[in-house]
Amino acid sequence: MDTIWNYGSLQEGFQGNSLEGVREIVPDFQVDTWVQELTQGVNPIAPDRLMGRISELFFGQIRSQAALLVGVLALAFLSALVSQMSASFSSKGMQKSASFFLLASLATLVSGGLAQAVMLGKEAIDSMTFFMQYDAVAVCYLSVSSGTATSATAMHGILTMAVGGMATLMQSMVLPLICASAALGIIHHASGSVQFIGLSKLCSGSAKWLMGIFSAIFMALVTLTGLGVSAFDGVGGKAAKFAVGSMVPVVGGTLSEAMETVAGSALLMKNAVGTAGMLILLCMVLSPLIRMGVLVLLYRIAAAFTEAMGDKRCADILSVAATTLTLLFAAVALMSLFLMISLGAILVAGNLAYAMR
Repeated sequence: MDTIWNYGSLQEGFQGNSLEGVREIVPDFQVDTWVQELTQGVNPIAPDRLMGRISELFFGQIRSQAALLVGVLALAFLSALVSQMSASFSSKGMQKSASFFLLASLATLVSGGLAQAVMLGKEAIDSMTFFMQYDAVAVCYLSVSSGTATSATAMHGILTMAVGGMATLMQSMVLPLICASAALGIIHHASGSVQFIGLSKLCSGSAKWLMGIFSAIFMALVTLTGLGVSAFDGVGGKAAKFAVGSMVPVVGGTLSEAMETVAGSALLMKNAVGTAGMLILLCMVLSPLIRMGVLVLLYRIAAAFTEAMGDKRCADILSVAATTLTLLFAAVALMSLFLMISLGAILVAGNLAYAMR
């Protein structure tokens, strides 16, 4: 076990990386303990404790964001009140100025929440990608020890490049499109005269299309790579076992069985390290997703109440914010799925190659 954690800079990836998100879900989190429990067939995360912790975080976020909800509803109420009391103003310009000030205040408040959510999403993608790359090194190192060197080198190289590329594309293309869609939609509804709704829909639609295209490319790459290298390693390992058993006199059979035992032990450890990595990625993404989900819920509730007050423009601004957060939620969740599928593909490729022997 110590050899694995001290191999190269792996200890930096497992211990030096920011794993506060994991400890928010599992306060007593320890990588070594998780791997040891998984090698023994024990689930390191109790489902009841996990659900209880998720509930605590969910309701805790609702309490912490209650002030935001109150502020949004107060501004929406004042805006609706100004709209309904237009006859009380001495001039139409004064009424428009008051209404625009309230809408601008609401847009600023909503934009601040969106900016925090976008930064949270970017940090989550960076942290998960960084951790996955280190965990993949550990898994591939153990794959080589189990006799599946081709699977390890091919899958690690291709998938690490693919994951890094997907993370870069998500941050440089998808997230900016989501932000642009939100900004254009909010400006459109706040101003009432600038027509940006078409551009807003174009940006959000482009973000959805890009996420779909990235998913298709990634799944095709994982599937084709895994099928090819598994067959090669399986045939090569079977040939090596046969050669040792038949060509080494007297002790050939014993040596081949000893090789299988060592390879099986390395395979067991590899599966434990890979599974622990997937569980860590799941815990890392749960915290930001819960925060974004709470914001979506609050904005939807605020939009419903605001529309009931009779102020459609405020309701439209809040609906744009909720839609933007939903897209951001989907982007972060999709990136975490890419990372977990990558680790799973490396594990499955090695297991298939071992089974073919």
